[in-house]
Amino acid sequence: MEESIEQFTAAALAYEMSGKGEDALACFVRIAQIDPENRDRHVAVAELAERLGNHAAAARGYLRAGQLSTRNTEEAIEYYAKAQKLAPADRSAALLYAQALLRKGDAAAAAAQLARLSDTEKDIPFLETYADALMRSSQLDAARAVLERMTNQGAGSAEKLFDLATGYLRAGEDANAVDILSVTKKACSRPGAIPSSPMRSTSSSNRFRNPSASLSSGRPFTAKSIARQNTLKLSALSSIDFRE
Repeated sequence: MEESIEQFTAAALAYEMSGKGEDALACFVRIAQIDPENRDRHVAVAELAERLGNHAAAARGYLRAGQLSTRNTEEAIEYYAKAQKLAPADRSAALLYAQALLRKGDAAAAAAQLARLSDTEKDIPFLETYADALMRSSQLDAARAVLERMTNQGAGSAEKLFDLATGYLRAGEDANAVDILSVTKKACSRPGAIPSSPMRSTSSSNRFRNPSASLSSGRPFTAKSIARQNTLKLSALSSIDFRE
């Protein structure tokens, strides 16, 4: 492998010096294929492709570099931002960028990134990430609209609906919380009832019984507020007959 990399590197440098940028790029792409887990190989491809005006190749290189920046979220965000700038309509670039922003704790920025492409988007991981970003940034009504779209597509998430109900309870919007519980009950009673989200392993019912476990980016609960939430939830659940 090392010998092949050395040969392609020498060829790439020779092509660059003679003004044959595309041939040099082809060599750097081949090096990245030989050594695919090396982030710097993909950065080299991306930077040369960007100089040559090959935005598609540059975006792919930056995206892969971001994926390989597993120990440095800030670095990953930097690469994803470059990819998104070069390919603003690319769903993968927007999704990876938003997911990195969520890991950083910047839910509002993540939601803004996905909002640009959300109107016609049907991809479930995209919509789940978007709904999560909206809930974490307290944009509850917008998150509800996204979750309702997912439910209408037959891909709703009971867990996320419970998260949304908890968010409404935390915001003091008890009527909306009850309404969401009713929607969840109706959706779960249909054939092929909506599943829990595959993106998280925590039980939705446990998360709803313990609201402090949901929407962790929000204000912490006090003992008094947890008691209030439990009272509200019992009241809300008592108004819905789950035995139908």
